[in-house]
Amino acid sequence: KSGKLADQDCCINAPINSPTLAASLKEKLGDMPENSFGVIYARFFLHAIRDADELAFWELCKTIANWRDVSIAVEFRSAKDRSLPKMTPDHFRRYIAPADFIASAAFNGFAVIYYVEGFGFAKYGSDDAHVARILLQRSAWKP
Repeated sequence: KSGKLADQDCCINAPINSPTLAASLKEKLGDMPENSFGVIYARFFLHAIRDADELAFWELCKTIANWRDVSIAVEFRSAKDRSLPKMTPDHFRRYIAPADFIASAAFNGFAVIYYVEGFGFAKYGSDDAHVARILLQRSAWKP
């Protein structure tokens, strides 16, 4: 393995609301030092899941944050992108109001340390989605 994780060692294929996902992640992270820092990275993920699955995402983030110091980096299509033309075929998309997401983050015990929204961050061919990029860290208050 020459110090690098083999493909099968680095991935978990499970729905976000899987009751075993947190345990599987903890097992994968088990060899890391307790004081290690991590990032939960969710680019173009949140707008591809339903509201109920976002609740599961927050529960998972809180669980991981109880194990070790983590930040959360997200990027999602904002509500301002709803009526804009899309290059990719029609499929489920949720358009998220950044203020609502930030309020949900605060409710779940995470504070914004970086926030920007606009065009030019997620260009794909002729598609220039209006997105929000947010970096969060666990706030001192834990729900």
